[in-house]
Amino acid sequence: MKFNDRLGLEQTLLATALYSSPDSELASLLKHGLDESLFSGIRIKIARMINAKIKEGLDFESISRAVVMQCEKDAVLSRECDEIISRNPLFGEKSYLWLIKQIKSRAVLQETLKKLSKSDLSNKPELTQDELENAYEIVGSALGKINDLDDGNDEGENMGEFVKRVEKNRDLKFYPTGLRWLDIELEGAGLAEGSFINIAGGSFAGKTTFTLELLKSMAQSEKVCFFSYEMYEKILIRKFKFASWDVLQNIQIYQDGAQIDKIAARIRKLSKKGYKIFAIDSRMKIRVSNEKASEYEKNNEISSKLSELTRTLGVIVILINQISEADLKAGRNSLKGSGDQVYDSDMIIYLKATTNDRKEVVKREFEMAKDRIGERLFKVNIPDFYKKEPQEVYFNEELAI
Repeated sequence: MKFNDRLGLEQTLLATALYSSPDSELASLLKHGLDESLFSGIRIKIARMINAKIKEGLDFESISRAVVMQCEKDAVLSRECDEIISRNPLFGEKSYLWLIKQIKSRAVLQETLKKLSKSDLSNKPELTQDELENAYEIVGSALGKINDLDDGNDEGENMGEFVKRVEKNRDLKFYPTGLRWLDIELEGAGLAEGSFINIAGGSFAGKTTFTLELLKSMAQSEKVCFFSYEMYEKILIRKFKFASWDVLQNIQIYQDGAQIDKIAARIRKLSKKGYKIFAIDSRMKIRVSNEKASEYEKNNEISSKLSELTRTLGVIVILINQISEADLKAGRNSLKGSGDQVYDSDMIIYLKATTNDRKEVVKREFEMAKDRIGERLFKVNIPDFYKKEPQEVYFNEELAI
């Protein structure tokens, strides 16, 4: 459907309002009038006429006659009114609410088109990475707005309905990590569906390495996704050197579109295809809708949108985070920027590296600082997968030039 079709959608909505009846399915939705923000141009005036007549308490048939008579006084209004009257009105609530959502979607898309046209990307023979990321950010924000549009089904449910619905499949599903040392500490339960997990640590604590080992292990039986915004791709593939082809096929990877609404849209899409575990590297690279927002506000927006996805989709979202340098020096475990991240998290995991005099990592520690579901708090040393096999060193003349 083209953007210009919004005109026809608006006319259909007005025709629906003019031709309703007191006993129709739509009467309750129209009793307080139309949302004037749904309309553009001359149709705003007609929507206001209808609303004014509704406030006067006129019945629908009288409203229709009065609006037609009022429009006849103005040639432009009269032509528009004729177009509206020639439209087939809707009589079902679901169709009416769908129509409203379509109009709102058109508004978002038109605004997005204006923003993209200002950047004039279509006339450029080549795009820079910044220009491409900016376009992704604009489109991602639009997708987020459209996905969040109210479809009118906002009545909720009573507790009886809630209990009955949930009890049909009341067992909470747990996904084993496949890392034996960790599954032992988790008492064989693994990670619970619908969990928002923060993994934090200082530089060289092994956050990305641990997360990738976790994903590779879980990808043996589940579809997982990795949003990689920190590591260059030719370095990243080294982490998958010994992974089987079946495991690699089960891991979806994105390295572009680091805007929170774009990430959220992709998680929604992939969850419908059976993906259950998502990891993002890292919080520090994610963009929000308002880049001028404070660090506290940015963190709140990111954590609230990601935790909402875990609650509504039942997926697991793992967010790699950072411990601030000040907290690190003081020996404190604290998510950088904090905000609502601590509150929103179902699990908070801290990784710590211990180095020797030569600044070589000799030990890495895993601390479960929060576990809302299993209530297991523990510390354990991370074994072997960090160890590197000794390799022969040789001089490469080509690289030295």
